[in-house]
Amino acid sequence: MTNVANDRHFFPALEPDVAIPPGETIRDLLEELGMTQAELARRTGLSPKHINQLLHGVVPLTAETAQKLELAIGTPARIWMRLEADFQAVASRLEQEREFAADAAWLSELPVRELVRRNVLPEEPKDRPSRVRQLLAFFGVASPTAWREVWFDPAAAYRQSKAFDINAGAVATWLRMGEVKGRAIETALFRRETLRVALPDLRTLTRESVEVFEPALKHACAECGIALVFVSDIPGARMSGATRWLSPTKVLIQLSLRYKTDDQLWFTFFHEVGHV
Repeated sequence: MTNVANDRHFFPALEPDVAIPPGETIRDLLEELGMTQAELARRTGLSPKHINQLLHGVVPLTAETAQKLELAIGTPARIWMRLEADFQAVASRLEQEREFAADAAWLSELPVRELVRRNVLPEEPKDRPSRVRQLLAFFGVASPTAWREVWFDPAAAYRQSKAFDINAGAVATWLRMGEVKGRAIETALFRRETLRVALPDLRTLTRESVEVFEPALKHACAECGIALVFVSDIPGARMSGATRWLSPTKVLIQLSLRYKTDDQLWFTFFHEVGHV
């Protein structure tokens, strides 16, 4: 199976765990120059209180202040603005990680171990805030609340067993894995008439072995504007197939091979085609 995580670059490299305000750099420069805060205040026209707050990261370093610092101590304004942007980005991320820690209970709704086993999630880092971040990136949402709004009511028609309890998180996970794979497939623009003409040829593939029909079926579907993907069932999802529109001109048909027989595969495939 395609490594979904690596294909989408869901998980960024390690990032700083401390937000350093540009004021620390200013403080270092003042020491090198032998300049006091009061002197810097006089040179920039800023109040001593504002300079002190700037050095301690209490107030942001604005573009106007950056220009004044460039004239007063020589460091280009663009460098001050870059330091401020980096500080704000790291501070925002650290605040977000605190929120992720508070959202850790959400993990119990999702098949985390199964996603690690399938290489959709990385082995490390596996602390709870990191897992929350990884899963939000995987599902393409910014919060568990947004996840429920998007994935508890996806625009999909699907065939699902009702004989057992169904786990909504497992269903969402299976659908998302198919969506990611489907978006990576190039297809022609969907036209219903093209599919109608192709149906007799698609039916002839039912007599072929899997080695023959699988690539032929995927190719034929792509020619009709359909991305056909196979994603094995997620425990608790009990999904056989699903059909969704990825765009106004591209359809996704997703099959799980849950019952592991050709008859069930073809029944599910043509059932999903019927939704189109």
